[in-house]
Parts: sequence; C-alpha cells; structure tokens
Amino acid sequence: MHNLGVPTTRAASLVICDELVKRDPFYNGHVRLEQAAVVLRLCPSFLRFGCFQICLEDAQCYKPDPKENRKTLQALADYLIKYNYPELLNEDSDPYEELFKQLVEKSAKLVAKWQSIGFVHGVLYTDNMSMMGVTIDYGPFSFIDYFSKDFVSNLTDDRERYSYRQQPTTVKWNLNMLAEALDPLVPTDILKRHVSHEY
Repeated sequence: MHNLGVPTTRAASLVICDELVKRDPFYNGHVRLEQAAVVLRLCPSFLRFGCFQICLEDAQCYKPDPKENRKTLQALADYLIKYNYPELLNEDSDPYEELFKQLVEKSAKLVAKWQSIGFVHGVLYTDNMSMMGVTIDYGPFSFIDYFSKDFVSNLTDDRERYSYRQQPTTVKWNLNMLAEALDPLVPTDILKRHVSHEY
C-alpha cells in the first residue's frame, strides 16, 4: 500500500509461531489448524473513530454525568492534537473543528486512493477508521482482479455493506458517527456540514 502511494500503517516485523491454532477462515463452521503469526505494525497513532465513541450514551464507558463524559472526550482529543496535530494549537480557529475538517479531507482522499487501485477493505466500521487518515486493520481485504463494483472481500459481509462501491458511502457514514461522538466539543450539525461539503 505504501509503495502504491496509499496512506497506511507500516509492517515492521512478522513472527510466525510453530504452534497451531484453530481458525475458521470463512466463518462457516469448518475449523482447521493453522500456524499463528503476529504482525507488528507502526503508525504515529492507533486512535480510531471508535475510540471517540466511548462517551456516547449507549457505550459501556458512558457515565451518567455529561460533564465527566465531556472531560474524557476532551482529554482524548487534546492528546491526539498535542502529539499528532500540534499545528492546530497555533491556529485562531477551534482545534476540534479543524481536526475534524482534516479528517474529512484525509478520509475522502484515502477512500479515493483505495478505489483507484481496486482495494476493498473488508470491515470498514468506525473502529477500523484511523484518526490519522491512514489504512489500518488489515483483516479481511482484497484487491479486485477484475472490476466489479459489487465485489466484497469479507465472506461474512452478506449484505455487501463493505463492497467496493459502498466504500465512499461507508466512510461518509463513519465520519457522521464521529461527528456525533464529538458533539460535546463541537455541535454535530457544524461538523456534518464539513462531511457534506467534502463528499
């Protein structure tokens, strides 16, 4: 992916174990033994859209006190900005809104690059969208050998939520979910305008 010009985490090492583990590669009940492996991947941050959803009312970490939830959310956003987007601290505009605007742009460009090379991410939900705007979580994925807009790389995705053609729509939906999670910092309607503008 890196050599194709697609923003991505980088593989630093691969360790293969002699021990065999039970796997059901197609999630169809046909378990088989395979060698286990661990890939070490590098990225400036592994924070994901889903990390910012921890303070939503239906999340396990939700606390009844909205002030506590806002405090947790702000601490997470401040950490991300301090270590990965420090230039936002020097601007006159709201750093949280600027962070979101950058993520919308990065995410739109990322999915466009995926589409241009025929890459299909198999599990494209909020927890697999990077706050750095890079490709993460190489679970099920594939490159299309022969163009098919309905191509799905994850055999368990029987509703084709993450098909080739659905990737831009899914990324847009994920950005809208992030906008809702960031509502205590910047009103959702303001953030969602940035999504509509970019897409």
